[in-house]
Amino acid sequence: GRTDPWDDFLYPSRGFMEIPEGMARALRRAGGSLLLSHRLQAIRCRGGRVRSVEAQSADGRTVTLPADLVVSTIPPAAILGALDPPPGRAAIEAAGRLRSRAMVAVYLGVRRPRLTEDHWIYVPDRSIRFNRLSETTNYSETLAPPGRTGICAEIACDRGDEVWREDDGTQVARVVSDLVRLGLLRSGSEVEAAWVRRSPAAYPVYKVGYGDLLAAVESGLAGLANLRTCGRQGAFWYGSTAQG
Repeated sequence: GRTDPWDDFLYPSRGFMEIPEGMARALRRAGGSLLLSHRLQAIRCRGGRVRSVEAQSADGRTVTLPADLVVSTIPPAAILGALDPPPGRAAIEAAGRLRSRAMVAVYLGVRRPRLTEDHWIYVPDRSIRFNRLSETTNYSETLAPPGRTGICAEIACDRGDEVWREDDGTQVARVVSDLVRLGLLRSGSEVEAAWVRRSPAAYPVYKVGYGDLLAAVESGLAGLANLRTCGRQGAFWYGSTAQG
């Protein structure tokens, strides 16, 4: 029998946003409220528990939320910096030394039913701009109009560096040029739509010794019984959304 967990995986038919949007609908049906565009200001703690969370809305109002359970997906340095009272210096210094790489994602709408047979392809070639390609219609055919396909080219970089700052038009042109050079596109004329997104903390960097830094961060949070961290940023873990 097959043992590789990547042989099969499930993907929402209308794209990944079905998952958070479905969670939001379930939350509201249960009587909860969803506050978007708020920035964390403080996590007030007492007696080994988080008692409340303070956040600032887009219009500058401060909202105080009593807390039974806090689940955090924000980077370790951000959550440690919000704790009141603050954790020990060792945890804060360790969080500051954990590093993530940024990503520029270039999305292309292509006038062709399919470019590859794969859902993602890693490209370990320094002469090629992107390090990974995803063909979204190989996840689900509904993610592009009939007779069209979608490509996402992921470009690893550091926030604020030359690649990160490069304008969208240049990002697109360089990706299209590389796709033509690889033979995946016949010419740039096949591209009929393009857009660019930037993620400041896309990949945790696993340097020698990072485990000790992460342990120090976890130690700084361990005394709070009702605080949980998860996700790629919150847990500093490069993994899939779910795996069995």
